[in-house]
Amino acid sequence: LYVLPSGSGDVLAYPVERPGVVGKARVLCTLEPAPKSPGRPGGDGLAVDARGNLYLTRPVLKSVFVVSPEGKPVGRLTFPEEPSNCVFGGKDLKTLYVTAQSSVYAVAPGEVGHRFAGPRADGPLPEGWDYAPAMRKVAAMFRGAEGVVL
Repeated sequence: LYVLPSGSGDVLAYPVERPGVVGKARVLCTLEPAPKSPGRPGGDGLAVDARGNLYLTRPVLKSVFVVSPEGKPVGRLTFPEEPSNCVFGGKDLKTLYVTAQSSVYAVAPGEVGHRFAGPRADGPLPEGWDYAPAMRKVAAMFRGAEGVVL
């Protein structure tokens, strides 16, 4: 279990000992401070790829930092505005969707997103709600605006 506290530069990793029980936190890595905004050390959202790399949104740096499962820097994706969250999606989980201040970005980072266990990992949500049309409707509001939008 990973936690990216917005008020701290420490990314925490908790071992899952059994369902509903986590162990003691350890600092996986410490995010680099923003030179112009030292009071905003943390991130916002995160995603995980199939190799275990973490994609950590850093609004103050207008970036998504990629960190290995060992906490080592792997890469950085930059955006023209502050990203707030990210998730892997698409039929093959090869697209990283990044929400930002006024746009939704679609990036192909060259990795496959981690598929979390669930009742229907290969299909729609169990309650039958098809979220894709709603997401397209929201994304259409931003079409032609700043950035590369859906």
